Amino acid sequence: MKTENENTTHIRLHPPETHSPTRRACSPNKQNANLPGRHRSHAIPVSNTATRASKRGGTLHPNPMGRGCTTKGEFIRQAIRFFPKWEFADYEYIEIPKEKYEKLNKALKDMGIPYYNAAGFIEDQIDKALQQYEKFQEEAEKAGKMEERRKLSARSVASIVKLQTFGNVNGELVKRLMNTLVECYERLGPPMTYSVNLNIFETSGGQGFFASHDALQGKPTINIYLDRISCIPFNIVEAGIRRQAAHSILHGSPEFYKIKFPEELKQAIYDYGLPENFATEILYGAAMAAKEYSVTKFLVEGGFIEDQAAYAKYMLKPTAEELQAWDMAKSNSLARIIYLTMTIRDVSCAIPLLEDSRFSYEIRKCLKERIGHLPENYKSAIQKIIGEMFRKFSEDIFKNVNMLVKAFVEDIIRKELTTL
Repeated sequence: MKTENENTTHIRLHPPETHSPTRRACSPNKQNANLPGRHRSHAIPVSNTATRASKRGGTLHPNPMGRGCTTKGEFIRQAIRFFPKWEFADYEYIEIPKEKYEKLNKALKDMGIPYYNAAGFIEDQIDKALQQYEKFQEEAEKAGKMEERRKLSARSVASIVKLQTFGNVNGELVKRLMNTLVECYERLGPPMTYSVNLNIFETSGGQGFFASHDALQGKPTINIYLDRISCIPFNIVEAGIRRQAAHSILHGSPEFYKIKFPEELKQAIYDYGLPENFATEILYGAAMAAKEYSVTKFLVEGGFIEDQAAYAKYMLKPTAEELQAWDMAKSNSLARIIYLTMTIRDVSCAIPLLEDSRFSYEIRKCLKERIGHLPENYKSAIQKIIGEMFRKFSEDIFKNVNMLVKAFVEDIIRKELTTL
């Protein structure tokens, strides 16, 4: 039998899943001997009855701690009482030299560390270690899923992209664009539906962005218009193509393009008699802002940092068309609201980069320049939404959209229309 002595202190530990807020060391009369026969030691408390035994003249059955039971029968009763309980209880006992335990108690008191005793301190350290381990497991699981997605995409990348070209397109340029898309899927994983339609057009037949993504037909579709990219630096083009790939991974199903009207927007429609097409524009702006933010965050986490920073600075540069649009909108309250909403949509791609020390200064400078033509009250409204709302975003895109819509209603729509 393993022996113990009075210089040993026992600490009872709660299992993580049934942790009790009460933290305490075993009292002296609960100190015990370990029983053999298991890989772990379980303790049985025995009464310190040596004095009583000598007075009664009973037979003392000693235990290794210098304590004992008065009779063999008492020893057996104690064993029957406590052994089944401790053998199957949800606690483990650890041994700490009494001198070390008392020294730790004194250290906690002298240093003013807010623990009742050493047992509480030890158990709290265990809790913190387990919390860190849970985070480690979550990160490992996330990394494992990402690696699995990458392997799947690498095996089937040739069949992921369904290419169609329209008009007289440059074959070499098409190949470069395809390579950019394929590289992105190999690094980040396949589209949400493991397939994407890629349509490359010679001409666009109108104004707009050089690439777009939607999933209204049940699977991701990326459209690229070659006539719109001729005057854009190719690193910006590549960054834009990667963004469409990221959309197909994150938002590649119809639900991300058929978002219901949030209650706050419905109430604003009722309160101010807003036309439905106006409310649809507000919802569209909020949805695009939330998705563009998540795309940048996703790409940056995937290692596409420099190109996304270049893309953000490109998007933040004011254009003559945008300045002209403000001149046309500033005299009409509804037009002003739409303009401010779309401005937030356009700058949302840059917001995750504000957290990167390498680019935060440049991005802030570009943001200031992007809204520099607006009156101070509108600058403040945009800066408030950028500073407060986006940092509250979670992985749930729909909650993020609702959060932005609520901010648009409170900080832009109501302020604009209440003053009329």
